[in-house]
Amino acid sequence: MGIDVTWHDDRNHIIRYRLQDPWTLDDLIAAIRAGYEMSADRPALIILYDFQDTRNLPPAFFSALGTMRKMMQDNVQVRIAIAAPAYIHTIYNMFTRLAPDLTDAFVFVDDEAAALALLATLQAD
Repeated sequence: MGIDVTWHDDRNHIIRYRLQDPWTLDDLIAAIRAGYEMSADRPALIILYDFQDTRNLPPAFFSALGTMRKMMQDNVQVRIAIAAPAYIHTIYNMFTRLAPDLTDAFVFVDDEAAALALLATLQAD
């Protein structure tokens, strides 16, 4: 399946990464690159990481840490992880110590409804 990268809104302010099993490191790097190319010139971007259709990590996931760090965008207002499995929370906690720049402005929500409610709050500000 892989990772779909699409605009979530008509204003091209919210980008969604939808992870679907199975996905690979190549899918991850391609998705990060596509998202960057779509949104690099946008101010105050919101990113949704949609984990609702995945429960697995590809082999050698941690080998992509350097690439993820190089491709980090500085125009992100908030990153929202939807329905992230427990291992993603564990990885996040580890990254807060190993690579804190990869964990800036991260919010975890349980489901799509919670993500939409948070987006409504953020857009009202």
